[in-house]
Amino acid sequence: MAVGVVRFLVVVALLVSVSKAMLWMPPRNGMDGFADLGNINLNNSSSWEDVNRVTGQYGKLEPQEPLYFDFYINSPSQKVIIKLYKASNPDEEGFAPGMTIMGPGTLPLDTFFKVATPNYVEVPLGYDDLTRINREDSGVGIFNALPPYGYYEVDAVSLFNAQPGTYFVAVFSSDNPGSYAFSLGEIEWFFFSEFMAGPIYAIEA
Repeated sequence: MAVGVVRFLVVVALLVSVSKAMLWMPPRNGMDGFADLGNINLNNSSSWEDVNRVTGQYGKLEPQEPLYFDFYINSPSQKVIIKLYKASNPDEEGFAPGMTIMGPGTLPLDTFFKVATPNYVEVPLGYDDLTRINREDSGVGIFNALPPYGYYEVDAVSLFNAQPGTYFVAVFSSDNPGSYAFSLGEIEWFFFSEFMAGPIYAIEA
């Protein structure tokens, strides 16, 4: 009898947790609440408050209309991983997103995939900048407990031993519109409600 009561209470607790998770699902228009913030120039860049936890945004890029993000590095020992993804949509085959990383001092980054920074990308005066475009799919899809799904990683850089200060990242497309995802941070973790909401997004997708 006691065992049956305990099992019943466990089931009820799980159902309550799941129902609450459904009510607390993160918004569909952006991971961790990032939405279209009008970050179309440096003055209105979207700020990352916590570069330790991986967070990101996904949406649509229009040709030669970059979106800007900023974050702050406190010390050279702080590590920040920046990743760029594109959707696996066959209708967007010619879409090749790129990103420009801008920071004070010399950027401690390799020059793989390096290209000239487009003239439509704003770079703060006195900042070093590095622009990268990878036109090849990695062939490796990503799965995350948070949306989006069906995206491929096209570029990833790791900032380490960098000069403290404010850094900017611009994501852009030179030629074709397309769906992108962008993440920034070092450690990936999520709340229980976000974990539970992931399969629901997968079903909806």
